[in-house]
Amino acid sequence: MYERLPDKEPTSFELKIFKWVFLPIIAIGLFLIFSDVSKGRIKCENICLEKEFPDFRYTPSGRYGIGGDTCHCLTEEENNIKNRIPEGTRVF
Repeated sequence: MYERLPDKEPTSFELKIFKWVFLPIIAIGLFLIFSDVSKGRIKCENICLEKEFPDFRYTPSGRYGIGGDTCHCLTEEENNIKNRIPEGTRVF
C-alpha cells in the first residue's frame, strides 16, 4: 500500500543549507526570546527600585496563562511571605 522511501544520506548542498540558513535562524530566534525576557525583568526592577520597594516579581508574557508580561513591586512584608505568591503592587 505505502512504498518505503529509500534511506539516503543528505547531500553536501543540503547540509550547507541546514548549517548556514536554518541553524542561524533558530539561534537568532532563541536570542531574541531570551533578550526580551531580560529587558522586561530589568525594566521591572528599575521601576520598583525608583519607587523604593525592596523587591519585585516579574512574569514574562505567556507564562501561567497570562497574556502580557506583568511586574509587581513587593513591600518588605510581602517579600518575607513563604509558600505563597504575594499580590504586590502591580506596575505593568
